[in-house]
Amino acid sequence: MLIKYGPSINFTTAAAFSDSNTNSQYFLCPSRCQCYTDPVDNTKSMHLICKWEHLNSSAYLETIRALDPIRTLTIRCPHGSRTVSQPSVHLFRHLKNLDRLEIDRCQIESLPNDLFKGMTQLYSLIIRSASLEDLPRDIFADLKNLMTLDLTNNNLHIEPYALSVLTSLRRLDLSGNQLDFISGVGTVNILPASLWSIDLTSNRLRYIQDGAFANMLKLTMLDLRNNSLTELREASVSANERKHRLRVMLSGNPLECVCSLRWIVHAATKTSPMVLDLTDLYCSHLLSHHNHTLLLLTDADRHGDLLCKYESSCAEQCACCFHQHSCFCRSVCPIGCTCWHSAAPHVNRMGKNIVECNNVRLDRLSEIPESVTELRFLNSHWKQWSPGDIGPRRFLRILNVTNCNLRSLGKNFLDGFPRLRQLDLSSNHIQTFPYTQLDAVADLEKLFLSDNELTEFSEQALKRFDSIANLKFGGTTNKFKCDCTHPSALQKWLFGAKEFTRICPFSSKKHQHHNETNNEKTASSTTQIKDIATHSTKSAESHEQLSEASAVTKTTTFLPLTIPVRVTTTKRRRILATAVASKAHLSNTGSGNRVSSSSDASDYVEDSFIDMNFLFSYIMFFLVLLLVCLLFTIGATIYFRYCYMEKRSKHYFHKESTMVNTSLASSTSKQHHSHAQQPQQQQQQLQKQSMDEFSSEQRQPLSNGLQLIIVLL
Repeated sequence: MLIKYGPSINFTTAAAFSDSNTNSQYFLCPSRCQCYTDPVDNTKSMHLICKWEHLNSSAYLETIRALDPIRTLTIRCPHGSRTVSQPSVHLFRHLKNLDRLEIDRCQIESLPNDLFKGMTQLYSLIIRSASLEDLPRDIFADLKNLMTLDLTNNNLHIEPYALSVLTSLRRLDLSGNQLDFISGVGTVNILPASLWSIDLTSNRLRYIQDGAFANMLKLTMLDLRNNSLTELREASVSANERKHRLRVMLSGNPLECVCSLRWIVHAATKTSPMVLDLTDLYCSHLLSHHNHTLLLLTDADRHGDLLCKYESSCAEQCACCFHQHSCFCRSVCPIGCTCWHSAAPHVNRMGKNIVECNNVRLDRLSEIPESVTELRFLNSHWKQWSPGDIGPRRFLRILNVTNCNLRSLGKNFLDGFPRLRQLDLSSNHIQTFPYTQLDAVADLEKLFLSDNELTEFSEQALKRFDSIANLKFGGTTNKFKCDCTHPSALQKWLFGAKEFTRICPFSSKKHQHHNETNNEKTASSTTQIKDIATHSTKSAESHEQLSEASAVTKTTTFLPLTIPVRVTTTKRRRILATAVASKAHLSNTGSGNRVSSSSDASDYVEDSFIDMNFLFSYIMFFLVLLLVCLLFTIGATIYFRYCYMEKRSKHYFHKESTMVNTSLASSTSKQHHSHAQQPQQQQQQLQKQSMDEFSSEQRQPLSNGLQLIIVLL
């Protein structure tokens, strides 16, 4: 296709190239390309859009001459193309005046080092979805005027100084690549200082060095979304000499709630970087027991959950910062422990102070900071240690002593913690809990006693638990007595109207079954309770059913005690079947174990009648439904038959009358008037006979249907 360009811009399909004796010039459009002239008058420029399978052949652009005013070239390979291209170094040798080059969806194994040699006029280069893995060191050496570089959706690991030579670059898009880090010094991943906008979304960035963008004084937009950053220090994106605020996008990163993120919420100066998607930023809590907790960054800052690890910390305006020992506003982390405090502590606003000691000897523990708000002892041990040995800590709100071999809690062990809200004593060897000491912690909201050696609670202790919002009594070692005939105080309390909305799920809570006729207690005599937090009224109904099932056996049997959400016939039948099976199993153990009463038998018979009535109701319902359907079918059949036969008979009468009249009209005129009456009488007799036959046919199915209906009723 030949295109004419010049002062008079138009499209033409001439048959020859340009003539040197004329002012007109012609351009031969390359194969599989669309060529356009510039829509602006009085300009000499061409634009090419080519759809090629690959870039392996340099013959595609052989028809282009060095003087041809081609300004833009777009090369697009098919979607999903797997053909690997190895472009020749001479592919663009005649495109010295090219302004914009775009290569899209072409799988390029590697770029020749001199591929863009001599293209000094190029200001926009786009290579998308090309699976590029590296960039030659000097590939951009001649692109002194390049202002936009788009390398989206490749597999790039930027080589040393590959981009540093682009001194005129304004916009850089490296989204969808495999970048690991951004450096500010050295010879790796150095970005040009002239950049205005950088897009690094959807990479694998884990670390950005301090001062990585400090030399980019004109940088206005930095997009870091959907990377692997756990923190971003202000020093990594700020620049002291920058006169404007850098806008940063940061959502989609697995940020941790560390104090180095506080600058995102609280800007230090008017020129501090500004995060545009602050409302979409979430961070994960640093402590091990909060690993799956995501907090909105603004909420984490407001609640003091942006934490800093410390060995020694002193709050702002603290008067004892230079003392050797700790005071209220100065904290020293105990040896063998890990400590955190909230970001920017102030003497009037200390925030959170968390101390976690894992696998340490508690008798050798150094002094705990006075301002501690959360104290965690994990897998630690000492025989004579008690939480009261910590000493008074008036700001302590959470005390966690887990798996520390505690057997007793000591006298008045909670008196030193007046603000305590959560007490976790799980996985110890506590046999009795001194509930009277709970009076010292009026604000206690959570009490966890799972996996101890508790066997019962008194009514006074359970009454004291009414003021606690969340309780945990579960585990594999707590063995509470359970008697369905004479419920214990804990059983009665569990089925109360208020407890079901407060008790945490019991995944493996064990009760020791007790029987009034046989008091044998063995290690296997346990029953399991699942998910106590259900509706109270329905659970009470379930408790009655369990009592009935237990009354049937009246032996030392251990039944799975399940508190269902809803008592149905199936569940009731399962309970009865379990009781009957247990009774049958124990029938061979001796006559002493076969104890039952008339009330037990009556309860069982009553439940059996309930089941039979329920089943009979279902059967009757389906029979009535079947009868209605049958009656409807019979009625519809009779109605259809009646209407259809009536229309058919009328049609038959009309046809036969027409035939008789025709026969009468064709009869000879020789017949007299007396003989003319005979066909009429004959016609009337035929009609009457047909009506009688039809009536008998019509009455036959009708009478049969009525008889069938009467029989069914």
